[in-house]
Formats: sequence, C-alpha cells, structure tokens
Amino acid sequence: MRLSTVDLQKRLNPEQPKGLHLGLTVLIALLAGGAFTLALAPYGIWPIALVSPAILYALLMPEMTGRRAFLIGQAYGTGLWCVGAFWLYTSIHVYGSTPVWLALIMIALMGLGMGLFHGFWR
Repeated sequence: MRLSTVDLQKRLNPEQPKGLHLGLTVLIALLAGGAFTLALAPYGIWPIALVSPAILYALLMPEMTGRRAFLIGQAYGTGLWCVGAFWLYTSIHVYGSTPVWLALIMIALMGLGMGLFHGFWR
C-alpha cells in the first residue's frame, strides 16, 4: 500500500479535534438540560423547550468519539433530571425526615442514573 504525501502528513500530524473544550461542552450541556425545566409548569417559558434541545443538538453536531457524545448526553440528562425533580427534595426531606445532605445526594444519584438514558441514546 502506497501512502501519498497528504496521507503521511495526516498520520504524522493528526488534527486536533475542532470545537469546544470537553469541560466547557459538558458544562453547557448540563446548564441546557437544567434550563429545559423552565419550559414546564409552573414557569411555562415555552421557547426554552425549543432552545434547550437545539443546544444539545448543536453540541453533538461535530464529529466526535462515542465517549465524548456519551458525556455530553449524560450531562444534559443529569441537569434535566436533577433540576426537574426538585419536588423530590420536599418528599424526601420533609415527609421522609431525611437529613438535607442525604436528600441532596439521593436526588443527585437519581439524576445521574436517569441521565444515563440520555447518555446512551443513539
């Protein structure tokens, strides 16, 4: 198999992935997921229901690895479920007599678990 000069240059100098830094991308996805809940009752800011998934779509548009796509989807889902399930805090802490720190940990774990659905979505 012969390599052209262009192929050899690509192998020797692979291009850096284009786009935002992974940490910044994950943070934006987390915030976009959390913001989605503002489109629901009692806030009802319905345009956010269009903008938030569009942000996720824009973050997933560039060519990327499966790991990077998983992290972005996981962050979006975690933000959506942690903020969207704020009512669970009252149920767990007030009615369940669970300490504040434990109630917050339980909600965070639930958000991470439910975020897996977004992370593994194809």
